Amino acid sequence: WTPLRASASARRSLAANALAAADGERAATMRRSLEQMESVAAAAAAGEGQGAESASAQLATARQRLGTSEAAEAEVAGLRWRIERDLILRAGETLQRKELRELASEHMHAVLEELALHEVIGLERWARETAEAMGRESAERFDITVAE
Repeated sequence: WTPLRASASARRSLAANALAAADGERAATMRRSLEQMESVAAAAAAGEGQGAESASAQLATARQRLGTSEAAEAEVAGLRWRIERDLILRAGETLQRKELRELASEHMHAVLEELALHEVIGLERWARETAEAMGRESAERFDITVAE
């Protein structure tokens, strides 16, 4: 054990804690989106609109996968894992910013569709910004240089 090794270990621990905190905030946003979706579904059911059955099925899917804070955090961690799985193959390389943004956005969109949250009003901007941030964070972890 050396002070240098402890310092590197401490930096990794701080970075992991920061990622966990960011992922927790992202999970909270997903859960708020679920609540918004529940409100829309309740209004559709009350009006017995044409999409009430579809909204109910989507709501059941989202509720099952985002029912608790821990489940929502697991979904966000799964999204991060998907992004990192693609980026680890490019460790130490240079990647265009646009390519990184597209890669992360594709994974985000897939997760939101799986969770039936892709039609929640107002979530698109958050999803785009969050995907880009997660892509940058993951690129940094794997020493990927992001070029403009």
